[in-house]
Amino acid sequence: MISGPSTPYETLEESNRTLTVDVANLASEKEELNNKLKHIQQKLEKIKEEEKQMKSLTVSYEKQIQVEKTLKIQMIEEESQVRLEMQMSLDSKDSDIERLRSQLTSLSIHSLDTTSISSIGNDLDSDEAYPAAESGLEGWLSMPAKNTKRFGWDKKYVVVSSKKILF
Repeated sequence: MISGPSTPYETLEESNRTLTVDVANLASEKEELNNKLKHIQQKLEKIKEEEKQMKSLTVSYEKQIQVEKTLKIQMIEEESQVRLEMQMSLDSKDSDIERLRSQLTSLSIHSLDTTSISSIGNDLDSDEAYPAAESGLEGWLSMPAKNTKRFGWDKKYVVVSSKKILF
């Protein structure tokens, strides 16, 4: 014979106990799941915050890279401009050198005696600059043309080693 609940009341009580245990178990599982959910949500928030920081850093680095690129481009443009100006200045100096060489050549045609000092005529009385001397002594002997009129000095050339120098 099988023994079981004999009365409907006992059956209800047994069912009630089983349900109470089941509800307690479900409540415990629910609390456990809620704790896990909170933990996962916290992790998710941390991940989102880290992602935000990463995006912020990325944007910051991209801005910095853009600024550096802009600065690099500006420096290259400035360097190109300086090079162009220097090349123009060099070309101008080359032209000046050629002009001065031709003046020197034309003056050499009117060569003076290698040991004499003489006066050059009015054709050299302008304020035009004269070629720089080639040796240290010649450099000390040279005198800018602008001072000749200012102080009333006479322009003379000293020939040193067959080269004329303004004196």
